[in-house]
Amino acid sequence: MLPVNAPKQKNKMYLLDTDTITHLHSGNLKVKERLIKLDDPEVGITIITQVELLRGRFEFLLKAANSSEILRAQELLRTQTLLTNLLIVPFNEASVSQFDRLKTTKGLSKIGHADLLTASTALANRLLLLPEICGIFAPFLV
Repeated sequence: MLPVNAPKQKNKMYLLDTDTITHLHSGNLKVKERLIKLDDPEVGITIITQVELLRGRFEFLLKAANSSEILRAQELLRTQTLLTNLLIVPFNEASVSQFDRLKTTKGLSKIGHADLLTASTALANRLLLLPEICGIFAPFLV
């Protein structure tokens, strides 16, 4: 894991949300093609995405009903390997300030807590979130 205080801005940095990194990790060709089309991107995830990925693996292991599911749960090890090779963007003062602002904004109440945390980190660090589901947050860029 490579925690950072502020990502380098030599190139645009892209954040992958949990769904995108999950699809990429499982070999989804559309996601791979989308990333290939980007001009030499720096790619990372937020700490909330890291938590969501690991939580999903832990829950699968704990709910495994038979031996084959338990063995499949070893995919946790593969996820940990993936995470060690990704830039993990943690929360900072700017991202939690963005979060406080977004969670009290009319019209955003139906957006999930984790999505708001991810968007807050992207906005605070001026990072691009893939997929571009963050268009709704564009007015909050300062």
